[in-house]
Amino acid sequence: MGYRRILTEDQIVLLFDPPTDQRGLIRHYTLSAADLALIRRGRGDHHRLGYALMLCYLRHPGRVLRAGEIPDPSLVSFVADQIDVLPDSLVSYLASEQNRRRHSASLLNRLGLRTFGPKAANELTIHNHLTLPLT
Repeated sequence: MGYRRILTEDQIVLLFDPPTDQRGLIRHYTLSAADLALIRRGRGDHHRLGYALMLCYLRHPGRVLRAGEIPDPSLVSFVADQIDVLPDSLVSYLASEQNRRRHSASLLNRLGLRTFGPKAANELTIHNHLTLPLT
C-alpha cells in the first residue's frame, strides 16, 4: 500500500528549516541575556557560535543541527553578530562531528528535551492504549 503526502515540499521547508528573512531571524533567533551568558562560557569562537546555532535550531524549528548541515549564511551572520564572533568561525565547528553531538546532547538535557525515536513512539502508543475509552 502506498502513502499519500499531505504536505508540499514548500510546507515541509517552512516547518523544518530555519527562516532566512530578517523578520523571521529577529523573531526566532534574538538571544536573551541568559542565552548570551550561557554561550559565552564556551571556549573559542567556533564553539560559541556552534553552541548558539544549536540552541537556535532547537528553539525553532525544534530540531538539532544535522550532521553535515550548513546553516544559511544569513542565520549564521545574525547569530554571530549577537555573540561578537566572526561567521567564518563556523567552519571549524562543523569540521568536528563530536562537537555537534556533544552540544546537542548538552542542550537537549538543559532544555529538558529528548529526541523522538522508537522508544518515545512506543511510550506514546502505550499511553494512548491506556487512555482510550472502551467501546
